[in-house]
Amino acid sequence: MTPFSTTQFLLRPTTLGDMDGALALANLCSREITGRDEFTADDYRNSWSNPAHDLASNTRIAQTADGTIVGCAELWNNTPYVGCWIWACVHPAFRGQGIGTALMDWAEE
Repeated sequence: MTPFSTTQFLLRPTTLGDMDGALALANLCSREITGRDEFTADDYRNSWSNPAHDLASNTRIAQTADGTIVGCAELWNNTPYVGCWIWACVHPAFRGQGIGTALMDWAEE
């Protein structure tokens, strides 16, 4: 699959090096909904280190040209393959620009 790209955003697989930026984005979106941070570095480290979760295949981030993470999606579709879970968020200042749609299109594919 070719990464989604515009002149403003790149959609690519997540790496462990993206953890801090993805965590900050997730908590920004969480604060908007619940008024508090819901995720910790340990949460992300445990999730992203899970052997059943292949970051290259099961995650995507959207980033700006300067490397800022403005969207993130995770797909959990593990054995016994009876359910699929998708989690995604987009930075509030970058909504309405097709990032969420691109992340969901990737996850649904």
